[in-house]
Amino acid sequence: MAVAAKLGWVRNHREEAAALGREAAQWVHQNRNVWDKSEGLITAMEHHLGSHRRLRQTVAI
Repeated sequence: MAVAAKLGWVRNHREEAAALGREAAQWVHQNRNVWDKSEGLITAMEHHLGSHRRLRQTVAI
């Protein structure tokens, strides 16, 4: 299905599309939180992102 056809579906089914988006966002927060992943994955992401910004936040005591 082409992108234009998918966007046409969204245009014609706005309430259903919004509900699907809300459900998807909720699922992502419950199942795809990067902070729940292993230390090694976060280290690899920091290394390959090409940014000097660290993903982890350190807590000062």
